[in-house]
This record gives sequence, C-alpha cells and structure tokens, in this order.
Amino acid sequence: MTHENRHMLANICLTVCSLLAMMVSAEIGIRIRAYYEDKRLFSEFVKYTERHPLPSGSEAGLGNMIRPVINDRIIYELLPGLSVRYAGTEVTTNSGGFRGHDRSKGKNANTIRIVGLGDSIMFGQGVADGGNYLSLLERLLAQNYKGKKWEVVNTGVPGYNTVMEVETLKEKGLAYKPDIVVVGFCVNDMSLPNFIRTKEDYFTLTKSFFVEFISQRISRVKKKFIALAFSPEIGRGRFEDDPAKVPPLYRDMVGWDAFETELTELQEISRQNNFDVVMFFFIPVSGGESQLQSRVVNLSKRLGFYIIDAGPSFNKYLSDNSTSWQNMFAVSSTDGHPNAEAHRIAANVLMADMAKQGIIKRLLTAAGRR
Repeated sequence: MTHENRHMLANICLTVCSLLAMMVSAEIGIRIRAYYEDKRLFSEFVKYTERHPLPSGSEAGLGNMIRPVINDRIIYELLPGLSVRYAGTEVTTNSGGFRGHDRSKGKNANTIRIVGLGDSIMFGQGVADGGNYLSLLERLLAQNYKGKKWEVVNTGVPGYNTVMEVETLKEKGLAYKPDIVVVGFCVNDMSLPNFIRTKEDYFTLTKSFFVEFISQRISRVKKKFIALAFSPEIGRGRFEDDPAKVPPLYRDMVGWDAFETELTELQEISRQNNFDVVMFFFIPVSGGESQLQSRVVNLSKRLGFYIIDAGPSFNKYLSDNSTSWQNMFAVSSTDGHPNAEAHRIAANVLMADMAKQGIIKRLLTAAGRR
C-alpha cells in the first residue's frame, strides 16, 4: 500500500471514528435531555392541577380527576378536594385524595380503624358519596358495636392493580395505623392500570433516543406524559396482564408472579404493623375467572389472610329471582360496576362474616387492651 493510500485510509478511519463519537455524544446528550424533560413535565403537570382545580359540580372523567406521582409503582392518584360528577353521580375527595371523611393520622385508644385497598369497585364507581360498601360497613359497625369508634380509610382508586394498592398502603395507608386491612379483589388486579406514564428506560440499548428525537421533530409528534393503558390487542375496556407484552417499566407490576409477590409483602407488612388482612371478593365470578379466584383464595389462606366472599349471596339472589347481575346489580346497562343496592348487600355480608369468623371480637379485644 502506497503512502498516499495509507494516508487516505487513516483519514477515513479518523472521520468514521469522529462521526461515531459525535453520534454517541449526541445519544448521551439526548438521553440526559429526555430525563430532565420528563422531570420538568412531571413538575409542571402537578403544578397545573394545583392551580386549575376542577370547578365544583362539573362533569369529570377519570383523566381529569388524577395527577401523576413520582412513585413508579403508584403512577397516579386522585386529586384531593374534588367535588365533581363522575360516572353519573357526585364524587368528593378529602385532603388525602380519598373518598370519605378526613381522618387524622393519630388514633386514640378507643378507635378501631379499617384501611381498604382496592380499585373502582371499592371506590364506588357510579355510587354516590357514602354509598360504597366500606362507608356502609363503617355505619353498620358503629350501629352494632357502639362501645368503640369505627373509622374507615378507603384508598380505592379506579384502575389500580394489586401492586399499586400495596404500594399505596406503604406510602399512605400505614400512617393511619390500621387495625385491619381489607383488600378488595378484582379479576383485573394482575393487569396494567387504567393509565401509565410514558416514562423511558434511559439505559436501554434496544433503541436510539437520538433517532427518536429526530423523527419526533420531523413528524412534530409531542411526547405524552400520561397514557391510556388499554391494550389495542385485546380491546378497549380490557387490560394487558402478560408481562411480556407490557412496557419494561411495568413488567414487575402485572401477572401472577407480581400479584403473589405483593401479597407476600403485604403479609410481612401486616406482621410488622400488627394488623390482620381480609381478602374480600365482591362480584360473583364464573368460568376461568372462578379458577383464578380459587387460586387467589388458596394463596390468601397460605398467607394467613381471612377470606370473605359475597359472591354466593349474590348468586343465590340472582338464581331465586331468575335475573342477571346486569339487570339487577349493575350501575347501568353499559356499566357493570356494582350499584348502590349491591354495595349495601356487600357491606352486610362483610360485617356478618367478620363477626362469624371472630374478626370483630379480635378487634374489640385488641382495642380493649390499649
């Protein structure tokens, strides 16, 4: 090879190396920029919700009623101080962002406190304030066991799954010093929540942030901060529960393994904080859903949780009256959530079974020793 050819080859190599170095530097720079842009968007979104509260009495969708949270295992929470109409009825939230009365973090010796972990069913979608089963349970306990003050903290949020619920207990619910925790099980508790953050994995090698940045500039597509989590593969209104099919950020939040891990952690939290756990099954199930529920029951028994199932009571009523859930206990023909009557029955079943299994006696005895 001649001196001129070697010189030309060296120049080409130097140019290629320089271009590669420039591309790597640009990739790193864009990733850093994207990270800080996410933080800025997060901060601005939260500030916007604080500065622009929904007008009292206004119609609202779930997307208007939430704000993102920094904890990636909770993702979003209900705005505090809401007073809106949602799913056809009035909905208010307290200073903690929960449905129900404000509760102090402190608790006197005469108070027995129940913390609920759940989703739209426990929240009471389509049911007026005070009409969800935990609010009704509080009222029933106060009427039937007057020696103590009974208080419920309902942390249920539409779209939450079990991972989000247990994380909410750790971050918020434990501060209320629960004597017992009621977990409202639903068949989509192992699925993606209603909304997810479009947060990136800034260390991934599976894609180029630089290329994505250029393509977004060309197409003028703006990045979303909060996204609907409905799976296009299985249709609107259903949610993905296969970890292999969800964004990497959420893979440890969906599927049976994630569910089992969270309930096992809940068992340890209950031991450390001296409270019992009730796994409550509200809506009757059938087919594959009943097989899933049986699996959940077996896991809950192994972990030492109490089991209460309102399903048989509803099934008997439906059979005796030759009717269906949708006709009798659904909010509407287009919304299968439990209506006010279903919540009333569920509250009665919950209290009766708590008495039958000795839970109430255990709570009263423990409170008497304080």
